[in-house]
Amino acid sequence: EQDSAAASKASRASVKKAQRAAGHQLAVGDVLRSSWGYDQTNIDYYEVTALVGNTMAEVRKVAATDVGTGNEPWMTGKSIPKAGAFIAEAKPVVVKAGRATIRGNYASVWDGTPKNWTSYA
Repeated sequence: EQDSAAASKASRASVKKAQRAAGHQLAVGDVLRSSWGYDQTNIDYYEVTALVGNTMAEVRKVAATDVGTGNEPWMTGKSIPKAGAFIAEAKPVVVKAGRATIRGNYASVWDGTPKNWTSYA
């Protein structure tokens, strides 16, 4: 058991070291998407405004265009970010392998496709 635990610990340390060496893998201008919610899906977008070392970035929340879809357009829809339309001040975030933690939620690089949101009635 001790050998297994030691091997597991060494493996985790190796992964962390590789992530630090790879850096944040972001560029200024990248848009990050965060999805969160309980009984609904909220989508937030953040634009990378500065890179800070290998493991941090500065981001600013950006506005989004939300379009309702379906029979009840106020309940479901699609969302896309408005890059450069800042709605919050810049804040530093920790980034690992292209994924940031913002307000306790993961945010990863937006893939360019509209994202689904839902609303609680």
